Amino acid sequence: VFFIFSLVSYLSGAEKTPVAVYDLPHDMAAQVDSIMIQVHNAFDGSRVNWDFEESLFKLGNRLHVNTRDKIIKKHLLFAEGDQVTREILIESEMNLRRKNFLADAIIEVEERLGQGIVIHVTVFDQWSTTPGTGLKRVGNQVTYWAGLSEKNLLGTGQSISISFHKELRTKGATFYYLNPGARTGDLYFSTYYTKNDDGFSFGSALSKPILSKTQKHSFFASYRASSSSMWHYYDGNSIDGENSTAFNIGEANLLAEFKDVSKRTTTLGLTQS
Repeated sequence: VFFIFSLVSYLSGAEKTPVAVYDLPHDMAAQVDSIMIQVHNAFDGSRVNWDFEESLFKLGNRLHVNTRDKIIKKHLLFAEGDQVTREILIESEMNLRRKNFLADAIIEVEERLGQGIVIHVTVFDQWSTTPGTGLKRVGNQVTYWAGLSEKNLLGTGQSISISFHKELRTKGATFYYLNPGARTGDLYFSTYYTKNDDGFSFGSALSKPILSKTQKHSFFASYRASSSSMWHYYDGNSIDGENSTAFNIGEANLLAEFKDVSKRTTTLGLTQS
């Protein structure tokens, strides 16, 4: 009975092997009945040469939070019930591959007789947590930076990072946040804030990029503000014999220091294709 049912389903076209978007006819157009999402973990399918690598990859997969299905759907250029073409499907696959929290993305189409098409979206997550540090010696002083960044916060595709730094004259911290699709996958929001001993720097931006040939407009708006000290020095070529010794020890070359120098910048842009 099961064999007869399967044979009838196959002959009636109820079950067909999904087809890659690049293999679809160029004039293909159909209505999306449903969207199936499959998310592979960051280290699924990774090549394993040693036992400890396998254990390390399993630990990484347990610590990693997979991208949520609704986040993947948000970055598609279509939704269930939409009429789609081959070009829209290809652009959607390319858009997913551009995301820095995904290693790869594949879109396939399954035809169902009289029921529209089923879109199969398969994505492969990236390992998204990255620590970093740097150390340098300048004369008798040490400069450094250390930070941690996360490109796929709790599987939402959002990026967040924080870092601490020490330079020759100042030390401070920087915070950065990016939401690549704050509303429906096409509205980008980012902001950063840096606090130093001598001031601060803040910036925020909102943009809507063109992700498809069917989209005709894009825009961006940004605001930046900062307050800091500025140092100006004598040119070393102008130092004469009387203060050359002081110049060498870093005392006479300071010309002026300007404190609390503030800047404010607002930028707006609109693009039509």
